[in-house]
Amino acid sequence: DLCPPMEDTPASRRMLDHAHRAARAVGIELGAAATGGVGDANLIAGTGVPVLDGLGPVGGADHTPQEWLDTTSVPQRVAMLAGMIASLGDARTT
Repeated sequence: DLCPPMEDTPASRRMLDHAHRAARAVGIELGAAATGGVGDANLIAGTGVPVLDGLGPVGGADHTPQEWLDTTSVPQRVAMLAGMIASLGDARTT
């Protein structure tokens, strides 16, 4: 396969738990969804590495001339990702 599926694994579920906690800490209500999309995250997931996708800033109309980004969502999303990365690092050392 050129682009493997992004499997729902126990490791990705653990990563999602970290993401939910980090999101709540900065006031973001984070959901989860499985879609049929194809992206770079699929290639990484295909190697067995747990991956989450779609945690970036709020936007829409991806890959079209009408694509947009809500720049006010950037600081909060960066804070969420930083918290998640720190949490995942702590989980590896305990």
